Amino acid sequence: MNDKRIDTLFKKNNIDSIIQKISEVDDKRFFLFLLFILIILNMIFQGQYLNFETIDSDIHTYLIVGNDVLNGSLPYENQWDDKGPIFYIFYAFLILLSNKNLMIFKILCDFILIFISFMISKIISTQDISNFKINSFVGSSLFLLLLSTPWGSNEYSELFCLFFIAPSIYLLLKKNDSKQNILFSGLLFGLSTLTNQGSGLFIFVIFVILFQKYKLKIASYFFCGLFIPHIIIFILYAVKGILDIYVSTLFIIPLKYSQQSFNFINELLVYFRETFMYDSFLYLFIILVITLAIYKFIFKEITSSSYFIYVGFSISLLFFYLGSTGYKHHLIFFLFFLCLFIPFLNYLKTFHWLFLSLIISSLVVVGSGALKQSYDNLISLDDTYKEY
Repeated sequence: MNDKRIDTLFKKNNIDSIIQKISEVDDKRFFLFLLFILIILNMIFQGQYLNFETIDSDIHTYLIVGNDVLNGSLPYENQWDDKGPIFYIFYAFLILLSNKNLMIFKILCDFILIFISFMISKIISTQDISNFKINSFVGSSLFLLLLSTPWGSNEYSELFCLFFIAPSIYLLLKKNDSKQNILFSGLLFGLSTLTNQGSGLFIFVIFVILFQKYKLKIASYFFCGLFIPHIIIFILYAVKGILDIYVSTLFIIPLKYSQQSFNFINELLVYFRETFMYDSFLYLFIILVITLAIYKFIFKEITSSSYFIYVGFSISLLFFYLGSTGYKHHLIFFLFFLCLFIPFLNYLKTFHWLFLSLIISSLVVVGSGALKQSYDNLISLDDTYKEY
C-alpha cells in the first residue's frame, strides 16, 4: 500500500501539479520562504567548517589589515595588502560587529553568501520566463552548493564584490527603473571596484544592460553613482598624503598579476575534477549548464535578455585567467554567472526535470554529508570556538 502511495506521489502529472501550485504562490511569500530555505541550507553547508579556524591563509592578512582600519588607520597606511580599500573597511565593520570573535565573524560572512544567493533568485525573477519560482530556487541553491566545497570560504574578496554587483545588476533589470535605482546601482558597482579592482571588468556587463534598456541620458545616472565612492576615497588618501600608495595598489600592482603565466585549461580541469570527486551530481549539473549555454550560443538560440549573462560568463573566465595563479576562489564570478544561466536554458520540459533532479540529488548528497558536523559545530558554539 505504501509503495503505491509513493508511486502515485511521484507520477509526472502530480509533480506538474505541485509545480503549478508553487507558481501560484504569492511572490512575496515565495521569496520569504526561499530566503528561509537558503538560510537553512547555508547553515548546513557552511556550518561544517566552523570548527576550522581559517580555511585560507590569506584571510589572516585580511584580518590584520581590517584590525588596523578598526584602530583608525586607512587601508595601506600601516599594513599593506593588494585588495581595494572598501574590502578592508568592510572587514573592519564585521570585526567590530563580531566583537573580534573569529567564529562570529565567519558566521556574519555566511550572511553575505546568503544575500548573494537570494539576489540570484531576484535577478532570475526579473526575466520574462515561465516557472521563474522554480528557476529561482534552482539558481540560488546551486550557488550555495557550488560554494559548499572545502575551498568555498566566505571571506574572499570576490564574494564581497558580488555583495555589491548582484544588487547593482538587479536594480538595473527590475521593472521599476527609476533614476534613484540607477544612481544607487552605480554607487554599488563603484563600491565593488573599490573592493577588488578586477571586478571593474564587469562594467561590460553593465554596458550591455544599459545600452539595451536605457537611453544615454538615463544611463548617465549610473556613472554619477559609480564615481561617488571613488571621489570620496580619493580625497581621503589625498588628505592623508598617501595617494601614491593608493594609486599603485589600485592600478599598477594588479597589472603585474596578469603578467604571470599559468596553465589556464589545466587549472580549469583541476577544478572540474575536484568537483566531480566532491559530488558527481554537482559536476554533472555544471557540465550540463555549460554545454547547453555553448549549444545555444553556437546555434544562435540565445535571447537578447541573456546577452549580459554570456558577457559576464566570458569576463569571469578572463578574470580567472588574469589572476594567473589558478586559485579556485578566482572562479567565484564564473559560478555566479553560471547560476544565472538556469532560466534561459531551462526551456524544455526535459531539461526542467533534469535540472530539478540534479539539484535535489546534489542537495541530498552534500547535505547528508555535512549535516552531522554542522549540527555538532552549531549546537555548542562555545565548545567549537575552544578548538580555535
